[in-house]
This record gives sequence, structure tokens and C-alpha cells, in this order.
Amino acid sequence: MYFLRISFILTILQIVTQCQSIRIDCQYSFHHYDVMGSIYQCRVDSYFSISTRESAKIDMVSGVHAHIHNNNDVTGFVADHKSLRYFPQGLDIHYKNLQLIRIRFTSIHEVSQEDFKPFVNLKELDMHENKITVLEDGLFDYNPKLVFVSFSKNQIYRIGSTVFDNLSNLKYLYLTHNECIDEFANNDRDLVQLIVDRTKDVCNKKEEPSTTEPQPQSTTTTTTITEDSDYYDEDISFDEFIPPRSSYRTSGSTSSLQIMFIFIFVLAIAAAGGVFYFLSAYGYRF
Repeated sequence: MYFLRISFILTILQIVTQCQSIRIDCQYSFHHYDVMGSIYQCRVDSYFSISTRESAKIDMVSGVHAHIHNNNDVTGFVADHKSLRYFPQGLDIHYKNLQLIRIRFTSIHEVSQEDFKPFVNLKELDMHENKITVLEDGLFDYNPKLVFVSFSKNQIYRIGSTVFDNLSNLKYLYLTHNECIDEFANNDRDLVQLIVDRTKDVCNKKEEPSTTEPQPQSTTTTTTITEDSDYYDEDISFDEFIPPRSSYRTSGSTSSLQIMFIFIFVLAIAAAGGVFYFLSAYGYRF
């Protein structure tokens, strides 16, 4: 009986661990970008949530690849309108060759060098309309190939003086609608440098800005942003390479309510087994 109890407890722990893991379902397709050209990307179909940095690791990805392609062919990752407070971790484990990352319209409030460190081939980073407040020095030390960077419509009040010094290929820089700056450069290296120089003057605040007049945030889901350029148009993938999928599975972080129901279900089975064992011990036959 002792070993049965231990086995039962370990089974429950395994179920709980699996329920708390982050799994995403991708729609794989080829998509054309103005800067990157045609790339093979994962656009996240499923709901997933990241509320703490400790729970930010993506444990599993799924989806139907186009023809003979696999995860090694994926060079783009797109996750818009997700319930995220932190940048997803572990993407490089599943997609080793990412050149484009777009994570927009979320509640991500901070990013660090460690978030971008695995993506040494990254060329386009789009973090439009999140809640990021600070860009620290060294943020892009491991991403020298970046050509396009956007942090527009965030809440940035401070930018380190050397954040962009490593990016000699940067031609597109979008910093519009932030606390300390509202400027952008579209395929203009000289203008990029002027904006970078300006951030060193106007975005070196150490203290947080006053919250008496918070910057208004969008509360509705938008499909197209026409401001500044056409880079924020809602992506429309051309799916000539996409085989029909037999089913759609919504996956993601299991909620606490779901975990509670699983616990109740397991405990009910255990209770029934206990009653059965008790009655059998006293001579009842079934």
C-alpha cells in the first residue's frame, strides 16, 4: 500500500506539472515582408499566457508544417494579442534560425539582453504596442544583424546611451508614441543615427515619469495601424503551401480552475478506490 500511495502522489504531481507547461499551436506559412522578403514563419494560433518570468518557458510547439518543411526552416515568429507580461523563453530551442520576431499588442512590460541573446541572426524585431518602459544598455549586444527595430506605442521613458551602438545595419527604427520620444526612421540610416543621438539627450531619465497623466492605451483590438508606415498592417499570409489541417486544437497554459477540476477528479477516483478496498477487506464481494 505504501508504494501505491507514493505512485499515486507522483502521478498527481506529474499531471499538475503538465497542466502548468506552456504549449503553443502554430500556423506555419510563407509570408512576404517589406524588409525581410518571403520567410517561413510560425504565427501562434493558440491562446497562451505568461504572468511570471519563471513560467515564461515554452515547453512544446505544434502545428502542421508546409510540405517537407520542419522547425529548422522557421525563420519568423509572430504572436499578437496574447496575454503576456514577459518575453517568451525557449523559442531558440524549437526554432534555431529565427530572423524575425513580432510580439505586438501584449502587456510585456520589460525586456532584457537575455531575452534576445539566443537570436544572433535576428534581423527584424517588432515589439509594437506593449507596455515596455526601459531599454537598457547592452540590450542588443548579441543581435548585430538587426535591420528593423520597433518599440512604437510603448511607455518608454528611458533608453540607455549605448543601446543601438552595436547596430550598424539598422535602417528602420520606430520609437513613436513613447514617454520620452516620438520619432521614426523608414529605410534611412542617416535618420536612424539622428534619432539614436536624440535618445541620448531626451531619454536618459533615471526616475519613472509621473503617473498623474498616464498615456492613453488602446482598449480595443485593432486590425490595421496606418500611422507612420505600412509595416503595422495586420499580416495576411499567402497560404499556397499550407496543407489543410484535419483539426484545430486550442492549447496554452491551463488555468487554475482547470487544475482544480483535475485535482477533484483524481481525488474522487482515489476515494472510490479506497471505499472499494475497505468493503473488500470486510468481505463484501462485487
